[in-house]
Amino acid sequence: MENQKSESRNIIGCDLCIVGAGISGLNFLYSASQSMSKKNKIVLVDRNPGVGGMWNETYPYVRLHQPHPMFTVGNFSWSLDKDRSHLATREEVIGHFDECIDRLRDRVTLVEHYNYEYQGHEEVRVDGEIRAEARLNPTSSDKPKLLVRSPRLIKAFGMRVPKPKSLNLSSKKVVSISPLELDLLEDKPENTPVYVVGGGKTGIDTVHAVLKRYPDREVNLINGRGTLFWNRNKIFPDGAKRWFGGELATPALLDYALRFNGTNEEEVYEYLKSKETLSLTDNCENFFSGILSEEEKTYILENVNDVIEGYLTEVVDVADRPVMKFRSGAEKTVEPGSFIIGCTGFLLRKNHAYEPYVSETGTTVSIQSRSSVYLYQNFTGYWLGQLLSEGNLMDIPLYTLDNDQLFAKNKKLFTFAWMTQLIYNTILITDAVPARAMKECGLNFDNWYPLYRQLPFLLKLKMKKRSYLMHFRKSLDRVCERTQVRGGPLHVIPDPM
Repeated sequence: MENQKSESRNIIGCDLCIVGAGISGLNFLYSASQSMSKKNKIVLVDRNPGVGGMWNETYPYVRLHQPHPMFTVGNFSWSLDKDRSHLATREEVIGHFDECIDRLRDRVTLVEHYNYEYQGHEEVRVDGEIRAEARLNPTSSDKPKLLVRSPRLIKAFGMRVPKPKSLNLSSKKVVSISPLELDLLEDKPENTPVYVVGGGKTGIDTVHAVLKRYPDREVNLINGRGTLFWNRNKIFPDGAKRWFGGELATPALLDYALRFNGTNEEEVYEYLKSKETLSLTDNCENFFSGILSEEEKTYILENVNDVIEGYLTEVVDVADRPVMKFRSGAEKTVEPGSFIIGCTGFLLRKNHAYEPYVSETGTTVSIQSRSSVYLYQNFTGYWLGQLLSEGNLMDIPLYTLDNDQLFAKNKKLFTFAWMTQLIYNTILITDAVPARAMKECGLNFDNWYPLYRQLPFLLKLKMKKRSYLMHFRKSLDRVCERTQVRGGPLHVIPDPM
């Protein structure tokens, strides 16, 4: 079998192989490289032409929803000469990642292979030791196939955000496009209506972009069940409010997790709606941790023609008019030639095969949503890399959740399960890594505030961690029992409490 591989693939040996050069893969590389030097060889692979992951394929008008310093690799600062609250564009994010990879090249011997697709891997015994052998195919015919052999394979697939696609609609009298095709509006009459389908992050970005670019065009938002957002004015306040006002994100998550007992998601959701959140409509039922400002909400509501509640299922032609059909049974006739921009269902919608976040041998680490230790996969990359660097990756009983299945079964339950899991796993991890690891985590939203604002929460967490862990563990276990979703520590080891 190895001879066949040798004949068909170039074999590369290394100390660590990371597949995925998005924010989760780069954060793992940052953390793992802290215990390495230029003597160590790391192979970094990605299907895109460079670093950046999903940012290479997403819509051109995308922007961060959090201030740009809070979206980084490790503790690397941005060189962007803009206000701290600036929401970076796609080009600015990719530019920052390019600078980050330059700094990581100074730490280790980094061998980069872009435009390569992961095909699969096996764990094999080589010279008495277990190695992962990852098969990689080039996206073009002018490059060789590769077999990367390493004592550690990191599959940093993250949220696996798919390339945006248009909706598959029956009507021939509307134009169905994806967020990547917004330029098709350029040559159309200004009275041609636009319907943006989906009120999440992509939908809000798209509505905002169309309104800004085409201020005289009729724009409508089909809002599904409605989406709840963090209020950026409260989570990331400007000026003096950073010192005396605002709401720190992690203490807010702790508040919700303590109120949640694994069965009362409806009650805690109503409480969430009354706190640091915003929505375009009152009857919103989805929360996926997107961020919206009060100014953006006002701008959208003042300038859109209509916000339509309900799930669009199809557009059909009846006589000479296109008719929208909704899941509720409602119908709406629209103008022929209307643009339908699909902005729904990009995350946790595809049923990927289950894989544990770390294999039984500890050789393969998989950063994805079926065996998730954080909803935010950038945090997963950072913290699992820290555990690997400290040599205790297999020793910490992190609580895993199958987020794909939980999201499909009960979205409100999913909301408070991931919040509870985040606090639970963070307590376990910060007890197992050096104090500098928390300080260097540039992804931490609380770092928006001065240290004295963070200290009361950190002290409270330290003093009450035992009771917190007990409460959170019971809540998460109830969630898994109720839904029959896979969850819990991967390995049977003594309880750390």
